[in-house]
Amino acid sequence: LGPGTFAWLGFDLLYAPHEQQWLIIEANPRMTTSFSGLAIAGGHGLMDQMLRACTGKAIIREGHWDAIAFQV
Repeated sequence: LGPGTFAWLGFDLLYAPHEQQWLIIEANPRMTTSFSGLAIAGGHGLMDQMLRACTGKAIIREGHWDAIAFQV
């Protein structure tokens, strides 16, 4: 996207166990609903952790992930 570009991006990932890696299967130029679900399930601080990851800082996840219900 070039230097200075800043925007919300949503990535859909698929885990390939045989290769033991995550694959990007879709990129969306907007905040996606999955962020809302992950923020609820993972508690406070998800955006902070994402920004830390993007800037090469250590990621610290404390606690656990809660199951959440959603309707399609």
